Amino acid sequence: MSSFDDEDRCQKWLDYREKIENAFPGSVADLPACPCLYPNTIFYDNQIWDKKQQKKYRWRDVSHDKDRLAIYKPGAAYCVQTLASQQSESAIVQHCCYDENRKLLTRGSGAGTPYIVSPEISPLLHDKIDLLPWRLCKGDFTRYNEVRIPNNDNDCEINPDDEEYQHQVESAKDY
Repeated sequence: MSSFDDEDRCQKWLDYREKIENAFPGSVADLPACPCLYPNTIFYDNQIWDKKQQKKYRWRDVSHDKDRLAIYKPGAAYCVQTLASQQSESAIVQHCCYDENRKLLTRGSGAGTPYIVSPEISPLLHDKIDLLPWRLCKGDFTRYNEVRIPNNDNDCEINPDDEEYQHQVESAKDY
């Protein structure tokens, strides 16, 4: 086994991620809060009012097979994501995921996290900046979510419950 194999690539990403992320315009603080319930009207009215930011944001459903929820957000049944704004230079978008009852996943393996680079802006950069780190952490959301924190600015009910969350934490270590 080489020293490259022994290297903790997730920790290396954690150590350097801030420097990398600062190269992209925008701030997570400027993102809207995740709605507590999956927005059923998203297919014919994609604008949702955000109390914190005091404006409407455009969202889209990203629950398709091509979005690979089973891989990157195991436990999520639905996900939505803000659309990149044409009035902003920011590449950052909010990503929120929901359980089969359409309730926001506020923690755990299926919880959505902000994306530093919207896949609409650059699928390649999105993969390198947002998805590769998840792979480097070998699917261990406990490490990834330390710095890519799932949004619960609307104070939604904690989901999943403690028992399921503990099960997910233990499973993440064995990925």
